[in-house]
Amino acid sequence: MIIGEKNLIEQLNCPEELLPVIRKLKSPRLIQNYIGENFTYNHSDTTYRSFIEVMKTYNADCFEGGIGFAYPLLYLWGYHPQIVLIHADHEKDVDHNLVTYRYKNRLGAIAMSSYKELLDRLPLFDNMQELIMSYYHHYTCPDPRWFNEYTVIGYSDPVDLVKKFGTGWFFLPGETALKYLYDHYMDGVMCTPVFTGERYPYPGE
Repeated sequence: MIIGEKNLIEQLNCPEELLPVIRKLKSPRLIQNYIGENFTYNHSDTTYRSFIEVMKTYNADCFEGGIGFAYPLLYLWGYHPQIVLIHADHEKDVDHNLVTYRYKNRLGAIAMSSYKELLDRLPLFDNMQELIMSYYHHYTCPDPRWFNEYTVIGYSDPVDLVKKFGTGWFFLPGETALKYLYDHYMDGVMCTPVFTGERYPYPGE
């Protein structure tokens, strides 16, 4: 780990009882497997849980599972994660958080979703466009008004959350501990359309 266990406890206020799982989940694949084997999907829109709260409930949505849980682990193990948001047509669908990382100069991703097709991607991609397009055909509208219509509009520039917010949010207690981060992590971020058109600022919800 790039941060020693003593510093985890003292500087990041990591509860000591969480150290065994942090030691264990030292690769993207182990992290994704742990999410898939242990977590249920959180359908509430009122929680913004950090790592410690996800570990209390074993329940997370795509923000909590990706940003709250996977991002700190990838950072602590030196994978230099970033967040990329798949931007969907908000009238028809919802956005999706990907925690991206590089391994041997190839891009991969970790994600939490109630749809298995929207989970992780192995580090096989040369660039972000290729990675995003691997999700595109699985991203269709469930609403009968637009049934099976593809809903992805574009994807955000990668966001370094540690550079933007520091590391103090990793182990914050409380069901809404990451509400501020949720409200602001896409502030000022530009997006790229999946096909044609000019780049545009992320429009929010």
